[in-house]
Amino acid sequence: MGALYNFHWALKELSILAGDPRIAVKLVSANEISKAFDEFERTFNKALLARHAASHRSEIKGNPERNAHKAALSSGFIHKPKGAAVNMSDCLIDRTYTGTRKGEILKFDVTWESYAAALKIYTTVNAAVAKEDVWPHFAG
Repeated sequence: MGALYNFHWALKELSILAGDPRIAVKLVSANEISKAFDEFERTFNKALLARHAASHRSEIKGNPERNAHKAALSSGFIHKPKGAAVNMSDCLIDRTYTGTRKGEILKFDVTWESYAAALKIYTTVNAAVAKEDVWPHFAG
């Protein structure tokens, strides 16, 4: 999840840079970079939230009432009525990372499908960036 978070950060920054006319002219397609960023946001939204749950688990544990999931739940080995609280941290059930944050259960499937989706976005971005080194042109 950390790698996805870093990919998201780099993609966001590249998307911002692609809006700069000095950079956009050096790219094969600035529009494709923007589309790839939007696709990442749609595809991996909960993954980024789950990453925050994993990365900030000490804060979550420090405020269990605020972060507890309180709705009814019947999933896997967890069965609880509405109002009963559960906090989850660094829980891997089969190939699904699960954690709670701000009252929500966040899940991210660590599967071939999620890898393939990230690879597709990477491939789109790679094809949209010029083969020449654009960064020295930006500085001057």
